[in-house]
Amino acid sequence: MAARANDSASSEADRILLRDIRFYGNHGATVEEQDVGQWYAVDLDLYLDLAAAGGSDDLSKTVDYGEVCRMVMEFGSTRRFRLIEALAEEISSGVLNNFAVDSVRIRVTKSTPAGLIASLSGLGTLGYSAVEVHRSRAAQ
Repeated sequence: MAARANDSASSEADRILLRDIRFYGNHGATVEEQDVGQWYAVDLDLYLDLAAAGGSDDLSKTVDYGEVCRMVMEFGSTRRFRLIEALAEEISSGVLNNFAVDSVRIRVTKSTPAGLIASLSGLGTLGYSAVEVHRSRAAQ
């Protein structure tokens, strides 16, 4: 096996990508959004050094994707937030506190809420809204 040219930079370049983690949640700034709920999707980029896991083929040397997905789905479907920004912050804290990652980039996407669709009536459409945050262990 070839040695890595720059091990110190590996955790910045290595990442696990988890896409389209879906859950139904009751988040939103309006009562209608909170009562009716809607579907959300989360994309995660987990930054960590993957050399040990790749070299050993050992799950204990990386992050268990299933556990991360379960945590995201639990946060999204059982807790309530007015803003998707707050949901993204909660997920980032959960990832950094529970998994061996150096940093995480999170995108939370929500379908267009019914109230907003009605308010845009006749003007056009909005497919979805999203926020993206990037948080690192060093900044905690």
